[in-house]
Amino acid sequence: MKAVRILGIAGLALLLVSCASRSEIETMQSQLDYLYKSSSQTQENMGRLDSLYKLTIEANVRYQADLKSQLAEMIDKMSVIDGRLTDIERQLRDIQDRRQTASASTRPLAPETTGTSLPSTGLPTIDQNKMFDNAFTDLKSGNYDLAILQFEEFIRQFPDTPRTDDAQYWLAECHYGKRDYARAIIEFEKVEKIYKQSDKLGPSLFKLARSYEETGNNAKACAVFKRITADFADSFEARQAGDKLKELQCP
Repeated sequence: MKAVRILGIAGLALLLVSCASRSEIETMQSQLDYLYKSSSQTQENMGRLDSLYKLTIEANVRYQADLKSQLAEMIDKMSVIDGRLTDIERQLRDIQDRRQTASASTRPLAPETTGTSLPSTGLPTIDQNKMFDNAFTDLKSGNYDLAILQFEEFIRQFPDTPRTDDAQYWLAECHYGKRDYARAIIEFEKVEKIYKQSDKLGPSLFKLARSYEETGNNAKACAVFKRITADFADSFEARQAGDKLKELQCP
């Protein structure tokens, strides 16, 4: 439509050329040039607006798809957490039943009789491996609070098993994952104090030093890093500690 108008204006200008002065012709030519440029800019702007509109629609579609994906992921996580809570509740009920049964049966034992066996107490048993594995699964999933409850209960119920030192280490890792470095320091220190022969001692000391570093206590961090390089010289943690000594410019 604008092109037709321009052509019309151009035709009118040709009719008037014979009776127009040179300056008038130049003025008309300038006006025609301006109209042509304005038309071109308008078409260009319309093209940009159309592209922007399409990009907005595409971005909105992607955003809605991301929201649906995140919602589905949250629903899945909530289902997992609900299952873990149900399992924990069952374990706690089992523990409570054990305590009640034990307190109700506190009577003097009958003299031992040859050829007879003590009657079964009927106490519900707790699968320590399942408790540990559930706690570890929650730790890996980032459900630190649930994992902490289960690791603490594992340590209380099974204080002297081959996995108790591991439970203590992973309990400390839960607090580290929550960025509760002050509590992590307390729990990592327990690994060395209580489980001196644990194979988690090297990793525990490294995370202890990192916790000190995160709390701004670089002096203690450097001291522990140095100890790791001396006491666990051939370990992976020793190589990491060496890098941290250089990074922190430890004296």
